[in-house]
Amino acid sequence: VLFEQHDPPGANLPQIPLDDDLIDEDYGGEFDFITENSDQQLVRKVISEFNPPNNLELVIIGIPCSRLLSAVQRTKLEEARILESLRNEGLIARPLKNALNATGFEIVEHKK
Repeated sequence: VLFEQHDPPGANLPQIPLDDDLIDEDYGGEFDFITENSDQQLVRKVISEFNPPNNLELVIIGIPCSRLLSAVQRTKLEEARILESLRNEGLIARPLKNALNATGFEIVEHKK
C-alpha cells in the first residue's frame, strides 16, 4: 500500500455541544452582523438602508511612540547629543562658518 488514508486533523476529538450560555450574552443569541453566507435579500436591505454619518469627526488619542532607529542612526544621534552637550559646556569650539570669500569665527567666553 503506497498511501494510507487517515482521518482529517481533529476528526477524533470529542465534540463539545454548544450551550446557549456560551454565546455572548450581549447578543442574546441573535447576532447583529451579516456575512457572505447571509440571505441576499438581507444584504440588499442593509445596503439600501445604510446611511453614512455626516461630519464624522475622527480623533486619535494616545501617547506617541518613539520611532525605532537603526544601529547607525542611534550611534549618530548619540554622537550628536554628546557633541552638543560638550559645546554647551564650552569644552569644544563650534565649527567655523565658511562663505565664498569670508570666514566667520565664533567668540566663546570662558566662565571662571
